[in-house]
Amino acid sequence: MENAPIDGLEALERHLNVLVEKPETPFDAKLFDDVELQLTPTNTPPLLPR
Repeated sequence: MENAPIDGLEALERHLNVLVEKPETPFDAKLFDDVELQLTPTNTPPLLPR
């Protein structure tokens, strides 16, 4: 079974990188929510080694 793409994952990764570089950046909880709602036991393991 092929993993379905996770919409918004790239935007979340970009946001996390900005937060690391500029901690004063406002936290965008919607990005986390959008990705979290798509996570399943099947598509989560490929994210872990990142």
